[in-house]
Amino acid sequence: MKLIRQKKVIVGLLALVLSLMVGYAAFSESLNIGGTASTGSSDFSIIFSKVNGITEKGSSNATANIVKEGKELEISVPHLEYPTSYAEFDVTIKNEGELNAVLTGIETQGLDNPDIKITYSGIEQDEILGSNQEKKMKIRVTWDEASTTTSATANFTITITYEQDANNRSTTTVTTEKKLISFMIAGVSYQAYENMTWGEWVNSSFNTAKLIVDGQSIRNSFGENVATPDYMIVSPGDAIINNFRYIFATSGGGLG
Repeated sequence: MKLIRQKKVIVGLLALVLSLMVGYAAFSESLNIGGTASTGSSDFSIIFSKVNGITEKGSSNATANIVKEGKELEISVPHLEYPTSYAEFDVTIKNEGELNAVLTGIETQGLDNPDIKITYSGIEQDEILGSNQEKKMKIRVTWDEASTTTSATANFTITITYEQDANNRSTTTVTTEKKLISFMIAGVSYQAYENMTWGEWVNSSFNTAKLIVDGQSIRNSFGENVATPDYMIVSPGDAIINNFRYIFATSGGGLG
């Protein structure tokens, strides 16, 4: 009888260990879902929590509405009066969960006007938000200075993308100094951050030339494309090369 009871205890312990192993596997799997993960009462979910204010210059009746339980921000800029006019939205995002989350990007849906530029400030890619931590960010919608159209409007939706902080890093924001590089276009000197792509540069404050993305090229208001000296047109995904001398070229080749 004693031996039988011992066997039952051993079988019970094995069953408990197996159930714990299965439970841990399910726990681990639930954490590795991009966007939102749930572990019972613990999860991470970054939302738009509040619109703090809207600043307009040459703009009127701009609005920002938080929808889909904070997952999306709907922005409407119905009237921009002239190129360089803008509407700027001051919003707060929050990690409502109990796990750290890493900001991976910002997605824009519905923007189909190439004369509208959108810039973001206040948050950075790979920044960590701890549980219940808030962060303010600004979204500026600008009518491109190089635009030749007679009017401009913008209606679009913004989504914050994020993932689990698998390395359990500290939520303290560490600011690392970005290395500046220099390059030239048609004899004029410009600056950029190291490893910056042309698409990123066009949407940054470095773009004093007011160049724009046109499909798979970067062009000026005269329709000339940024190219290498051998007339290879650069694309938005290409990284800017330090101390390189770029030129302007027409789509058919040759100097602009």
